[in-house]
Amino acid sequence: MPETQSGVDELIIDVSYDSVFNVAQIEIINYGDTAQTLKEVHAHLRDYCIKKSDVIFLFLDMSKPLTAVLTERFE
Repeated sequence: MPETQSGVDELIIDVSYDSVFNVAQIEIINYGDTAQTLKEVHAHLRDYCIKKSDVIFLFLDMSKPLTAVLTERFE
């Protein structure tokens, strides 16, 4: 798991957009700082809402403890 010098895990998000189907995908591969994670995900969600994407998929790793804590805040 990538870790920064401060000991906090590095945030890794994979984002993709399919213009043919107007579908976006956001996958959180590794959580970083909680505030940074929320900020990044909300920024991507806002961008795809502005683009009027038909569907935005948010993929979360259910094996990570932070998923349970942050899931409601992604809505």
